[in-house]
Amino acid sequence: SLDGIMKPLKPGFGLIASYLGLPVVPVYIHGAYDALPKGHKWPRRGRIHVSFAKPFYPQSYRLLGLKRREIYARLAQDVSAAISELQTELLNALSGIQTGDISV
Repeated sequence: SLDGIMKPLKPGFGLIASYLGLPVVPVYIHGAYDALPKGHKWPRRGRIHVSFAKPFYPQSYRLLGLKRREIYARLAQDVSAAISELQTELLNALSGIQTGDISV
């Protein structure tokens, strides 16, 4: 995004994943915007953390009896929720590391 804040996912990726029969893996990347904000040509030094969630399989949504567009919208909602959960978990973990509460 242009400001580093995740925007709502569009259901088009669900259409592509369904058509190709591919799973969708939610990923949260923390620190990338700070490392290369809008308008900068070169990245800055910094830590980037990447978290992955379990994949979603578009084919499994067909078992719910949903229509195609409903599948794509539901997939976008579920992937978005998974990314938000990854973000919360990572920020909580980083907060614990910074305060010394979590041993790594």
